[in-house]
Amino acid sequence: MAKPTPIDKEAQFRVNELFFSITDLRGIILTGNDVFTRVSGYEREDIIAKPHSIIRHPDMPRAVFKLLWDTIQANKPIVAYVKNMAKDGAYYWVLACVFPLKDKYLSIRFKPTSAVFSLVQEVYKKMLAEEKISGMEGSVKLLTQILEEKGFRSYEEFMRFAMIEEMKSKDTAVKELFDSGQLSRFVLRQKRNEEDSLKGKMSLIYRTCRDVDHIFSNNFKKMDNFVTLNKRLTEKSVYILDLAEEIRLLSLNASVESNRMKDAGRTLSAVANEMKDNSQESAAKIAEVIHHIENVVKGLTGLIFELSASKIQVEMMTFFSQEILNKLQTSGAKITVAEMQDVKSNVIFLIETLDRTSRETLRKLGSLTEHLSELGIRIRQLQGYVRGAELIHVNGIIETAKSQHAQGFSVIFNRAVKLVKAAKIELDEFREGVVMIREEATTILGQDREITFLLDKVGVLVRELNA
Repeated sequence: MAKPTPIDKEAQFRVNELFFSITDLRGIILTGNDVFTRVSGYEREDIIAKPHSIIRHPDMPRAVFKLLWDTIQANKPIVAYVKNMAKDGAYYWVLACVFPLKDKYLSIRFKPTSAVFSLVQEVYKKMLAEEKISGMEGSVKLLTQILEEKGFRSYEEFMRFAMIEEMKSKDTAVKELFDSGQLSRFVLRQKRNEEDSLKGKMSLIYRTCRDVDHIFSNNFKKMDNFVTLNKRLTEKSVYILDLAEEIRLLSLNASVESNRMKDAGRTLSAVANEMKDNSQESAAKIAEVIHHIENVVKGLTGLIFELSASKIQVEMMTFFSQEILNKLQTSGAKITVAEMQDVKSNVIFLIETLDRTSRETLRKLGSLTEHLSELGIRIRQLQGYVRGAELIHVNGIIETAKSQHAQGFSVIFNRAVKLVKAAKIELDEFREGVVMIREEATTILGQDREITFLLDKVGVLVRELNA
C-alpha cells in the first residue's frame, strides 16, 4: 500500500473520544476500536495486520519512536505525543499511552489540549531539524537538553507531568462541552425484556465499567494533593538541611564565644556544650528524615503515574463498551459472530491491562503508606529535639541576662530561639501534610476488594457474551 502524501488538513475527532490499538511485539496491528479506524481513514481490513508505522507522519522525529520502542521493549509503559497521518494525508495529534502486557502492546490515545502540547510541537520541529544534521543521537541529546532547561531531570519525569496535565485538561474540556450543550450525555435505552440479550449484557458491562471509572475518577481528583506533597517534600528537604547547618553554626559560635569569655563564661559554656550535643543529635535525626523523604518521593513518583494510567485505561474500557452499545442501539445495526469475538478479546485484554496496573498501584500505595508512617515518626522525633533546643536557648537567654559581658551570647541565643520557633511551625505543617496524604493513600488502598470484585464481574460478563 502506497504511503499517502501529507496535506495541511487535520483529521477531526472530539476531545471526549478515546481510541486504542493492540499490536504484537513487532508493532503489527491486531485490532482497534471504531474511532481508531474512523480517524485514520482506513477500512478495518486495510489496517489490520499492517505495521503501526502505516499511520506515521513524516513530521515526527525518529528519536521519539526509538525512545518509545526502547521503553516498551524493556517492559515499561511510556507516554508520548505523536503526530499521525490518516489515509488521505491529513494529520492528527494524540497523546499515546503505551502499555506492554505479555506478548502484546496496548496503545490508548486521546486528543492533547494542554499548554504542554504547544511546547512539544515546537520541540519536535527542532528535533526534526537536528536529526537532518546529526541523526537520532543528536536529536535525543537535544531533547534531553531542552527538558533539563524546562526543569525535568529525565524524559520519564516529563511524561508523568505531561500525562497528568493532559488528563486534567481533557476532563475540563469535556465538562465545558457538556455544560455548553455541544456534547450530549450517553443515554442507555434498555427494555425490561432485554436483560438476557446481547444488548442487555453489554449494558451491564457498561454500567459496571462506569462504576470502576467512578472510583478511579475520584482517586484522580486527589492527584493534586499527591503532586503538591511531592513538590513540598523536595522543598522541605532543602529547608531541613539548611536548618541543620544553621543550628550547627550557632552551636559552633556559642562554643567560640564561651572560650573567649574563659572563666567568666563557665555557665554559658555548659549551655554551649548542650547546644553542640543537641545539634549533633538533631543532625542524626535530620539524616533519617531526609532518607525517608527520599523513599516517599520515589514512592509518590511511581504512584502518580500508576493512578493516571489506571484512570485512562478504565476510561478506555468504559468508552469502548459505550461504543458497542451505540452500535446495538442504532436501528438495524448487526454485530457478527467474528465481530463479537473481537469485542470479547479486546475487553478482556483491556481488563487484564487495567488489572495489572491497578494491582501495581495498590502495591505502590501499600509501600508508600509504610514510608509515610516512618517519615511521620522521624519528623515527630525531630520535633522533640527542636523542643529540647528551644529550652536550651531560652536558658541561654536567661544566663546572658546575668552577665554584662555576654552580649555575643545574647545575639546567638536570640537568633536560635527565633530559628527554633520557625522550625516548630514548619515541622508541624509538614507532619500534618504527611498524615493527610497517608490517610488519603490508605483510603484508596481500602478500595482493593471493590475494584477486584468489579473487574472480575466485567470479566465474567464478557466471557458470557454471545453474538
